[in-house]
Amino acid sequence: MVQDLNETPHGQIPLIAEEADIMEFVRRTVADVSCAPWATGYLFSMDPDPDRIWVTCDPKLMTRAIRNLLVNAVVHNPEGTKIAVRITQLHDRTT
Repeated sequence: MVQDLNETPHGQIPLIAEEADIMEFVRRTVADVSCAPWATGYLFSMDPDPDRIWVTCDPKLMTRAIRNLLVNAVVHNPEGTKIAVRITQLHDRTT
């Protein structure tokens, strides 16, 4: 994210918002981080329920934020730590 701030004029991050499945971003990012050589000593799991949650976001920035959370979980915990990822939708967006 610091790189994004350095790349933008006047410190404003250009957002390219679109409707996207947040669960898919998380699935891909968990798979990516858990396969990294520096994360092999950690046990990742993800609760896939619900299967999809649609949000409006910038896909690039959302993926970067999720990756940052997962990398921090690895960096700030001892090897052998179980890293469980769960996403819950708190309310129905249609009401």
